[in-house]
Amino acid sequence: MKKVNDERLKIKQLRNIKLAFIFENGLILLYLAIQAWQSRQVFKSVLTWSNPLWVVFILTMIVFEILDQNVTAAIADRPKLSSQKLLSLLSGQLVIYSFLWAWLFNFQPLGLALICGGGIALVVTGILAYNNHYRSK
Repeated sequence: MKKVNDERLKIKQLRNIKLAFIFENGLILLYLAIQAWQSRQVFKSVLTWSNPLWVVFILTMIVFEILDQNVTAAIADRPKLSSQKLLSLLSGQLVIYSFLWAWLFNFQPLGLALICGGGIALVVTGILAYNNHYRSK
């Protein structure tokens, strides 16, 4: 089989993959909306981790966003962040997210709020560091 070297065909193939992804997720969302309409209790019966379609949709969107970062970071054309700036962003996010979790837990288990806030801060800062790798100097 002959290798395809035409850039237009490669771009068209990527567009087709993107359209298939949008169509697939659109159908999943439509099915979830129908389930929610039939059950009348959206958050208790449809948007739970026991619903496999909801889990597939959420995990697919997370993977898509993470994989899309290397393209969007290169297109954004922003300057690289210093390590000191990344650490200050991490500490600021840790404080903010931990406070939000503590508020959600009514300030009872502060250690759990710190762990939850730290996890979110690490993920967000990890994505920023990953983006930073693709930025120009």
